[in-house]
Amino acid sequence: MAELFPGLNNSGGAVGYFVLDTTKYANGVHTIAWSVEDDAGNADGIGSRYFQVRNATTGSGLETAAPRFKAPVDLENAEIEKQPVRFKKGFDLNRDMETAFVSEEGISRITIRQLERVEADLGVSPGGNIAGYLLVGGAYRPLPIGSTLDAGNGIFYWQPGPGFVGTYSFIFVKEDKNRASFIKRLVVNIAAE
Repeated sequence: MAELFPGLNNSGGAVGYFVLDTTKYANGVHTIAWSVEDDAGNADGIGSRYFQVRNATTGSGLETAAPRFKAPVDLENAEIEKQPVRFKKGFDLNRDMETAFVSEEGISRITIRQLERVEADLGVSPGGNIAGYLLVGGAYRPLPIGSTLDAGNGIFYWQPGPGFVGTYSFIFVKEDKNRASFIKRLVVNIAAE
């Protein structure tokens, strides 16, 4: 840096770092952003990134205070929907839908590339009360950053940001007029490029 900016403050050793204690944060996806300020007080953002915290639990009982959600209905006695999930990947809205059939375990699986958008029609009739959750270690968490659930029509949209790679398990719960619950399970595998 000193060769590019001779005589400027800190040009011989300009560097920045921040030590992050992940045990202070809940497991899941977070965002970090950087900004800089010069000697004249001018400030500007220089970047941001998503990052994922996956703290291991220890025998000492130390566990992060990750938000947990109670399932809205009794899932033990719920019926698993066997209708396949219809989906399309990418940004071409005219692209034909593909089919993700339901496995014997009651799970539909979709594989996408990193940063690729997915739209999944969960195959439930419109007008019901539908909720979606990300399953992390048996706990219910909110749907991930970059996703939307059209609860009225049963369509799940997700455009994962940078850093989302791996397998993500979802559960979608619908209650019909008689308050009986139905479950649709979906696994999205995001492959690194």
